[in-house]
Amino acid sequence: MPGLKVETRNGGRDVLLAVQGEVDMATAPDLDTALERVLARDGGSLIVDLRDVSFLDSTGLALLVRHDRNAATGGRHLIVVKGPPHVQQLFELTGLSKHLAMVDKPPQGGPAQNSEPHTLPLAGKPANR
Repeated sequence: MPGLKVETRNGGRDVLLAVQGEVDMATAPDLDTALERVLARDGGSLIVDLRDVSFLDSTGLALLVRHDRNAATGGRHLIVVKGPPHVQQLFELTGLSKHLAMVDKPPQGGPAQNSEPHTLPLAGKPANR
């Protein structure tokens, strides 16, 4: 059964969440929890990497918009690394690509290059380390 995996990487003040799998009504609460945990910490930008997302529905889009607003309210930035073409098409069709900060790959020298990943515990499961 397809699912969702979220890994977090810290790099200085910025945090990258590498999202893999499907983001839909069933798995969005897990991503929501991961985003809330990261935004609850002091820090810089939150980078959400969608390059390994195989499916994204309106639940996932709404989640990213809400957390973009929450980040902005806290003086932080949410940056979305574009997903595969079929995922990115949703952002284009809805116009969200014009409202969210979107990049083709994580910022150079950012968390993706500077730290070891660890999987955030999802749905009460222990983290893989």
